[in-house]
This record gives sequence, structure tokens and C-alpha cells, in this order.
Amino acid sequence: MQKKTFMQKPVEVRMSVQKQKGMALAPYARTLLEDGRVVIPFQSFPWERTANLFEKLLKEESADYIQSWELSLWDDDEADDGILVRSDDAHDKKTFFHFRPWLPTQLRKHGVNAMRHRELIENAALQHHACIEHMRALVCALDREVPEYRLRERFYNVAFRKRSVLRYLWYESIGTKPGDILAREHRDKGCITFHIWERFPGLEYTEQRIPYLAGEKTILAFWGKKAEELSGGHLKALYHRVVNNGESSTAARMACVFFGHIAP
Repeated sequence: MQKKTFMQKPVEVRMSVQKQKGMALAPYARTLLEDGRVVIPFQSFPWERTANLFEKLLKEESADYIQSWELSLWDDDEADDGILVRSDDAHDKKTFFHFRPWLPTQLRKHGVNAMRHRELIENAALQHHACIEHMRALVCALDREVPEYRLRERFYNVAFRKRSVLRYLWYESIGTKPGDILAREHRDKGCITFHIWERFPGLEYTEQRIPYLAGEKTILAFWGKKAEELSGGHLKALYHRVVNNGESSTAARMACVFFGHIAP
């Protein structure tokens, strides 16, 4: 009989907690399967505070310093990490901060002095972990409904934590007009997306361009391309875009999104 190690009990306890959370999210999982999107409860974290810290960095630091945060860590088609500025005609004009757990180590290796933005990095680390745990709880509920897709196996795989990315978006709305498109219609590349927080409403989804109004302590979950691929088209990736709704014509629009990436 195999002797239990000290590390087994915490793992078992953690798995039990995830199952309990998954049971609570069961109704939301069914709605996600039926409608391709669902608004689910989510523990409140200071997303706005972190977004404001990111904006402060963009406004106060030099262009060279901001560029030094851009790291190319992957040789596949996943997004890079750090701070990325998109201003060419091939992309929607925006700046975003990508966080994954090894970002601080990689910044140090590349000689970037990120310590003066320690609060930004620490907040992002906590929020990345919260998204990982909540998405896994949702997947526990989904896996009971559609075990043939092996979602639980995919989301408890180390590749999920390794690839999944927390993104803080900054769209400079100054100079744009109400109704202008800030992000063209698209489908996300990952498996599940959490749309967590936004400074101004602007997200619209489906062909009917239904506006999404973020509620307190809730997030919008929807499928990406990877879910559509692994399900043979049964799970539909959600088309969506971002527009300037008029409120943000004189200030930058910000949002926070978590992309649940899984291995190919």
C-alpha cells in the first residue's frame, strides 16, 4: 500500500474546493453551453486600481522604457508578454499589458527596472491566479455536462497556466467620435474568455451587436476559437467588437480580459 506524502492532503483539499465551486457554477455552465456566453459571479478584486496603475505607467514613463517591457517569449502564435503598443494599420490601435506568472523574472533577465511598478505587477499576479482558479471551477461544471470534450483534463494541464494570459487594454479614445470602432469584429483565439472589467461600456457581441454592460461582481464568459475546434464546431466562438459609445470621447477606454489558452 502506497504511503501518503505530506503534499497529497493539500492537493486533495484544493481539488475538493474546486469541485464545490464547480457545483455552484453548474447553472452558468449550462447557459454557456446553450448560448455561447454567460454572465457569472466573480469575487471582487481591485481591477480598476490595477488598470489605473497601468495607465499611470503609460503616461509617466518614456517611450523607450515602455518598449523595454515588450518580451517575445514564445515561438508559436500566442501573444507576447509585457507591454505591447499596436499602432500600425494591420492592427486596432491600442496598448496592452500582458501578464503571466514568469513576467517579473523575464523582465529582470532583460535588464528592465520594473521595481517602481511593483504594485502593478503584484496586483496582476494575484488577479491572474484568481482567474485561473475561477475558470477551472467553471470547467469542473462544464466537464460534467460535456465529458466528451475532456475540458477538465485540458484546464488542469500545466499548459493552461503556462499559456493563459491576463490582459489590460488601453484604447486612446481622444480624437475618436461616438460610434467609432476601437476593436474590429473578431473571435478570440483561446478556449474561454473572461471579460472582467471596463472603464466605459463599449463591448458588443453577436451579429446583432448586443451591448454588454458590466455588472458589479460579475464577468462575461464566452467561447473562443479553440473551443470551436475541439468540439467540431458545436461550441461557437463569440464574435464581438469594441466601439466608442460616446462616454469615452475625451478619456482612454480601459478593459481587463483573461484568455484561457489550452495546448493545441
